Amino acid sequence: MCGLFGEFGEKQPLLDTASFMALNDLSKSRGPNSTGHYRLSHTIQLGFNRLAILDLTPAADQPFHTPSKRFSFVFNGEIYNHLDLRNQYFSHYQFKGLSDTETLAVAIDEMGIEQTVELCDGMFALVIYDHNHKECWLARDFAGIKPLHYGFRNGMLVFASQYDQIAKHPLFKSSDINREILNLYLQIQYIPAPFGILEDTHQVRPGEILHFGLDGMIKTKRYWELPVNGKNPICTDPDEGLRIIEDALSHSVRAELLSDVPLGTFLSGGIDSPLVTYFAQQHSSQTISSYSIGTDSKVHDESKDIEFYSKAIQVNCKLKRLTGYEISDYLSSAMLSLKEPFADHSIIPTYVVSQLASNELTVALSGDGGDELFFGYERFWSLLKNTPYLWIPHLFRYPVYGLSKVLEGNKHINECFLAKSISQAHLGLHSRGARPVYHSIFPDLKDLNLPEAFNIYEYPDLSDQSTMLGHTRHAEFYGMMQKTLFKVDRASMANSLEVRVPFLKKSVIESSLQLSPYLSYGPNKKKDLLKKLLRKKIPFSPIDNRKKGFSIPLRAWIEGPLFDLFRDKMKKIKYLGGNELNAVRLLDIHNRGTPQTDLLFSLFSLICWWEEWQK
Repeated sequence: MCGLFGEFGEKQPLLDTASFMALNDLSKSRGPNSTGHYRLSHTIQLGFNRLAILDLTPAADQPFHTPSKRFSFVFNGEIYNHLDLRNQYFSHYQFKGLSDTETLAVAIDEMGIEQTVELCDGMFALVIYDHNHKECWLARDFAGIKPLHYGFRNGMLVFASQYDQIAKHPLFKSSDINREILNLYLQIQYIPAPFGILEDTHQVRPGEILHFGLDGMIKTKRYWELPVNGKNPICTDPDEGLRIIEDALSHSVRAELLSDVPLGTFLSGGIDSPLVTYFAQQHSSQTISSYSIGTDSKVHDESKDIEFYSKAIQVNCKLKRLTGYEISDYLSSAMLSLKEPFADHSIIPTYVVSQLASNELTVALSGDGGDELFFGYERFWSLLKNTPYLWIPHLFRYPVYGLSKVLEGNKHINECFLAKSISQAHLGLHSRGARPVYHSIFPDLKDLNLPEAFNIYEYPDLSDQSTMLGHTRHAEFYGMMQKTLFKVDRASMANSLEVRVPFLKKSVIESSLQLSPYLSYGPNKKKDLLKKLLRKKIPFSPIDNRKKGFSIPLRAWIEGPLFDLFRDKMKKIKYLGGNELNAVRLLDIHNRGTPQTDLLFSLFSLICWWEEWQK
């Protein structure tokens, strides 16, 4: 994995080399092995930091130029099918090395940019300059695994792997915070593509290509999007469904084991990472190393389940137990890794496990993506079980909701029942009723709507429940999953560790779309197909235990060792136009026994980012 940075345009002067390389060095942890720089007159400047994974020789260093010299590019990621592309399309070409970068170079020359991007199966952020037409192209992988930020102002394009490289560029250093995006962040705890927290800053969306000309014209193309409905014919047979997903996941893990550097896995006590670790060990000739986090809280700790899986799969498991006494040692580093506001506190254990793995590895496989593709969240059922009641006029739902809490037989009705629409219900499951609290701290946000382009949770009128599940899966793929991928990318790359995601290989995604949702989900089951696969491979797996993942007892830690730090941050909310007294009061409410963990961490992360941006 690597870090890229650059500028394009002639209406503003490019940075001098020293200033440019200082910004390029901000992503040095993404690529500590080598640094590259290319500048063409007054038009474009490309910078690159390389983390060598395949073909460790200088032949794969970047920026890279295609054989024809028409295109120059920088590329962050891995193309898992690049050898297949060589065999299928470029058998006539004499390649100099084994890198996927060289494969991309030949493909871009011979096929063009758009077809090349559409054929790539992997995770990537790609920036290409066309010397003939003086055009710049930005492209991001179909699932959004790798980040690609950009800012566009006064005819100048700035692009980067990390948001701080945009925010600290002279064009954007004095930008205003976009209050509409701040309002969005406080409701969903992260900033989704295509948005940025500062004015005129953005992200390339998953599966999107952007085309910039010197005239300032921007063209966009969505080359891939997760279908709402599955493929026909849909598989409804449980045994056939099990075979389909076993074959797809096994082949995906095997493909993602390709590496010229040490490789291992993350392992939790859940379902997805044990499956990935199982197949990784099956396809490896050596004992795989896996890495895990435990805590001093029985409620959050998964050590026993992790120990069970590591012994059953016969991997070498390294577990770090995280305690409240040492949390401050990791918290600062974890927050610095983010480069923008982000409020999922599992960033802390993810950072710690990435640091643990990076002491011995350069590549790790994770189990991310399984919940979204195979209906692993309770949110799926929360929405599905309440939609039949949305015909009831909204005015009458509150008494019905109250009655449901009394009547034993109506416990399936929950807060989604009170929403005015499915879209509002789904968004509410993520914001968790936080809007009034945030608006008491930022009163100016109260009358702001969410950005018009924020349409992740929009639903059409639905009468078919399987279509409803398809829309919900689509929303989670472009909602919660992007939040998870952000977290894993920032935590791992801060530790110079590449994390691969076998569940998000194209073949696995396409296989999931062949299956009826009801093979995985129903009134008394969720992610049932993957549970059956895990039990088939590892009998007696503890799959019915409560899902924890890499979680921590942050509520207790805020009340204890982190209290003074959080209080100090809450006092600084005034510098962003917030009400300091109400922010501090929120912390006091938390400490008196009414948990406000997620709300406090959202504000904490916002202040941490602001402090770093101001330096």
